Amino acid sequence: MNQTPALHVANSEISYFPGISVEALTEAIVAYQALGCWSGQVEIVADEIAASVEVFRFGGAVTGDIDPLFVAVRPPG
Repeated sequence: MNQTPALHVANSEISYFPGISVEALTEAIVAYQALGCWSGQVEIVADEIAASVEVFRFGGAVTGDIDPLFVAVRPPG
């Protein structure tokens, strides 16, 4: 995603953001690309799920155990 032009990404994802202009989405994607948020693997591994669950647990949004298979699946291929 970091190498793909932001406008291309925005055009392919705009349907997920009703009420948001392509220009605004493109600017957001440029900002995320600059942060390096989309480098590395595409799958969400167990350690990343566990870290995310702890963040949401700390915020009070999660209680109890979370099954990683319920949260994410392996990408096709």
